Formats: sequence, structure tokens, C-alpha cells
Amino acid sequence: MKKLEVSGVLAQKVWDQLNKTAVPIVEAQDFFNLKETIGNLNDRISTNQYFPDNVHGYFGINKRYGVTRFIPIINHTDMALYYQVCGEIGDRVIKNKEGIFGGWRVVPTPATLGNLNGLSREEQVELLYENEYFSETFSSAAWFQNYKSFTDCIRELTLSGEYGNYVGMTDIANFYDTIDIDRLISKIRDEVPDLIRHTEVLEVYLRYWNRRLMGYQKSNKGIPQEIITDGSRNLSHFYLQSFDDAIKKYCKSIGVKYVRWADDMLFFSPSPQRIESCFYEASRILLSDGLNLSAPKTTIISRLEFRKYRCLPLLKSIDEKDDDEFNRQVELLRNAEKRGERVKHDTAIKAVLTHLRRNKHLRNKINLKYIEDGFKKHPEVFSSLNDRQLLASIVIFDDPSSRAEDVKNMINRKSMAGPKAYFLKLIREHSTLLRLSGVKKEQMSAMVDEIKKSSSDSYILQKFCIPGALYRLNLLHAKAPM
Repeated sequence: MKKLEVSGVLAQKVWDQLNKTAVPIVEAQDFFNLKETIGNLNDRISTNQYFPDNVHGYFGINKRYGVTRFIPIINHTDMALYYQVCGEIGDRVIKNKEGIFGGWRVVPTPATLGNLNGLSREEQVELLYENEYFSETFSSAAWFQNYKSFTDCIRELTLSGEYGNYVGMTDIANFYDTIDIDRLISKIRDEVPDLIRHTEVLEVYLRYWNRRLMGYQKSNKGIPQEIITDGSRNLSHFYLQSFDDAIKKYCKSIGVKYVRWADDMLFFSPSPQRIESCFYEASRILLSDGLNLSAPKTTIISRLEFRKYRCLPLLKSIDEKDDDEFNRQVELLRNAEKRGERVKHDTAIKAVLTHLRRNKHLRNKINLKYIEDGFKKHPEVFSSLNDRQLLASIVIFDDPSSRAEDVKNMINRKSMAGPKAYFLKLIREHSTLLRLSGVKKEQMSAMVDEIKKSSSDSYILQKFCIPGALYRLNLLHAKAPM
């Protein structure tokens, strides 16, 4: 049996990463006491006395039409333990499989701390075209490389037509919330029997991390949609690996290509009937894991419609730095909107927004109008912007000061804390760039004060997000840098 011990090096990495998120929960005193804290944690583990603390609270993010997903803000000590366990288990159980994406093994355990090379952090983050929920992943480079491999794969499949002219799309309903803890623990035990201590502690954590919501009863379903995302991503990806093997075997037998990114599934087929058979078989296999496909998100479209829906030509023009093609694709997106064609708007808007920030010469009236109209017609996309995307939505326009006020007003009208947390992170991380673009320190301070007044019922914002933004503003010099 392998010993479980939380590494101080890993704990520091996790805590550093937590303070890069929209909710910086780790204080200077926590870092000062790190050695003692982790020592006490390891003592509790070794004497079977570990029990997770209650979460700090939750902050909501808008999915659509007010439907809200609540992200738990987990205690920093429990996060260190969770990442130690998920990292060591993930390194052993996650397998690289053709056509399956979203399961890279980059939780930085001590053995992998030196393997996070690649693009600069700014380039990594700038290239995140989409993220369904707020994500503060350890390695943006690994995320991008994996996502690019996925995009290249589906681009090739739609261009070649090797598997036919139809694509089926579906995903798992409430995936993280419905993962069966008994089944997950059983799968891990079968795969890595020597990690029995890791498995035992993980089970304790998963059953009791949200006990306040469960009426202080143990939980049988669900893993946390935690703010860094890598730990739970590892567990969820592993949970589907046996399903992948079974559905791939079935698809191969009837000439269908199966591709998965996280819980999003694609089936490339010569006929709609074969895709329907795949949906049925997938539903049947998932039943044994306590999961179901999401009926509202299940559909069958043509290859051409799928290319347009996933914005593959737009992403290709960005990858290849083809300015003329980029402008043409934005115009096509505007026309598609007018015709009511299916488009993955979060991908399109965020891709265009990011590209315009990096390429000032492309900020023509048509491209800027696309962004303005996109936010008005699809407010759920605006509500999901991270701090860098919010920065782009301000600085690409001619009057950043006025634009910043508009952005603040749109965010302040939202009742959920998530968009406000990312606006406050914008101030915390990018106040100097905002000031250089023409947004004065006094204006930023006033905007933070307005958010503070409108968020009096949010412990997360009041305790962690607002103080961080105000502290950063206090560090700004009286005069803007020349």
C-alpha cells in the first residue's frame, strides 16, 4: 500500500493557483503557516482523522436565461489534499485514447512540476476560445494543445467525409452532479489497488465536502465543480473511460466515428439512423454508471452545418493568421445570425474578441459591430467572460473609459456573483493596462464601490474579491506611467 502524504511543494502550487483565480482565498498568513498546516493535515491523514472543512460558499455563473451553476469555493487546505490525491490517481489511471480528448494529466504533483512548458502564459490564456464554465486550469498550454488536437480532429473529419455526411451531437445531463461516488471509488480500487489510502481519503472527501447542502448527511452522488477544475476533470474523465471503450467498439462495428471532449460526444456517420442507434447504445451503456444523455442537447445535423456551428473556418483563419479570411468569416457569422442558423456563439464571440485584442488593424466597423451585437443578443456569453476577455471587450473600442462603464453596468445588473468576481479580477490583475488605455484610477475605484454596494449579500465577493481589487488600486501610482 502506497503512503498518502500531501506535498508542501504541491500545496504551494495549489495555493498560488487559487490566488490567480477570480476568488483569491489564500492569505499571506496561510503561506507563512504552510509547513505547519500541511504537517497537521498529514498527521490527520495518517491517524484516520481527516475530515473536510465546510466550503467558504458558492458563487453563481449564468448558463442561460437565469439558469445558474454554483461553483463551490473550497477551503485551501482541502484543495491541497484533493489535488494530491487526484494527481497521483490520475497519473496512474488516465489513458491516452484515439479520439478521446479532455483528459490530459497535468495536475502538478512533485513528479510533474517541471513539465509545464510551452507558450507564454499570456499566449496560453489568450488562446482559450471557449470554456463552458469558469476555469482556472493549472496549465493553459496543456488545455490549448488538447483542445487544438480536438479541433483539428473534427475539422479533418468534416473535411474528409470519410465517415459520411452526418454528425450527431450530445452530452451527459448534469455530468459532475450525477457521478455515482460508489461506482467511481470502485473503478479506482479496481484500477489501482495499491493506492488504497488515496482512495479511502478521496471517498471521505467526496462524501462530505458539501455536507452543509446535504443536511450534514453523506453524499452518494456528485463531485465538486471546483474553481481550478483540473482535479475533478481528472476524476470525471476516468469515470467515462470504460464507456469510451464500449461505445467505440459499437460504433466501429457499424461504421461510425466516435469523438469525445469532456462530456460532449460526437458521432460521424453516413446516415441519421446509425447515429440514432449510437445514441440508444450510449444511453444503455451509461445507465450502468448512473448517467443519462441530455435530450435538449442531442441533435443530428449535416457535416456542413456542423462546420458552421463549431465555427471551424473562423478558428482556422485565426490559427493561420489569414486576415482577409477572418474578416470574411465574421461577415458570414453576421449573416448566419440574421438567417437564424445554428452557431456556437460562445466560441465565435470569444474567438473574435480575443483576436481583435491581439490585432488592432482588424478592428474595423463590421468586426466591432459583431462584438457589440453579439453581447446584446447573447447576454449569457457576456456573463461568461473571464478577466482577459473583459479587458478585450473594453480596450478594442475607441472610448475605453465609457466602454468600461457600460461593461460594469451590464455586470452589476446580474444577480449572480460569478461575472462580478471576474470584473473584480479584471481590476485586480489589469488595472495598469486599463489606466494606460484611458480608464482612470478614480473611475475604477468607483466601479468597485458600486459592485460592493450591490453585492452586500455575497460573502464570497465581500470577503475575497473586493478587498483584492481595492488593494491593487491602492498600489497604483498617483500618475499614470508614461
